[in-house]
Amino acid sequence: QKEAKLAGLDPEIWFQNVEIIAARNIGRETVQYVSNIYKYYIAYSLIMEKSRLKKDLKNQKTAAYNSSLRFLSDYQLMFDSKTDYN
Repeated sequence: QKEAKLAGLDPEIWFQNVEIIAARNIGRETVQYVSNIYKYYIAYSLIMEKSRLKKDLKNQKTAAYNSSLRFLSDYQLMFDSKTDYN
């Protein structure tokens, strides 16, 4: 990070900043490894977010369905109480 700062790069940002100094001093393999781990992290995060959204949508659909059933049940009770079958 110190060398990145001396080179006019942002020492707090890895990609296109500290990454350049690390590749120059340590080697491209280490930098590629960090890049691959970050890609796996992003992929995992997206998969988890998609799963959460699907679960939320399912819960919303279930709640709407249950609400509809309650409405229909209440309507049926109201209708039955007003209907004289005799």
